[in-house]
Amino acid sequence: CLAPVAPYKNQLSLVKAIPNVIQRHPGARFLFVGQISKEYYWQIQQFIQFSSLNKYVIFTDFITHFADLPKYYNLADVYVLVSRAEGNLPATVLQAMSCGKAIVASSIPQNIEGAKRGDEIMFVEPYDIDAISSAINELLDDPELRKRLGENARRTVMEHYTPEAVAKGLIRIYEEVIANRARQGSGR
Repeated sequence: CLAPVAPYKNQLSLVKAIPNVIQRHPGARFLFVGQISKEYYWQIQQFIQFSSLNKYVIFTDFITHFADLPKYYNLADVYVLVSRAEGNLPATVLQAMSCGKAIVASSIPQNIEGAKRGDEIMFVEPYDIDAISSAINELLDDPELRKRLGENARRTVMEHYTPEAVAKGLIRIYEEVIANRARQGSGR
């Protein structure tokens, strides 16, 4: 998870899903990369300590060099973001998609917005621990599914989210506005 460790990002739900994942995939490790909110971090640490998950969970602090981001995404077999709220489509979802990663994301509108094709992200309820662990296990069980989701995610980014694709979309919007104004002006 590359995101601030904060309540709205809901990493505690992911951590609570870890026991179900490691039961099936004891080699799995969970990397949390991002600025840490100390109070929330301690809540997470309490669960980790109580559940003896220390060897499965790694926390790093904020990444200062954006050029290093792909390296962290590419360490992962699966990118997980089970945030309970977002302002917009999270940049981390687009970044993971551009790296061709299989993604498990919460089924909030901002995350769903990124799935233009509908076959590139597995969505789960943000507080459904069983659904989160099941989705992760399904992806860890099936390398072909991971590959297919990752390829579909990368294709979506290339078709809809590159600077060129965004610019073309803006041009279409402006052309539609101009055409509508022209129609309205000629109808007077």
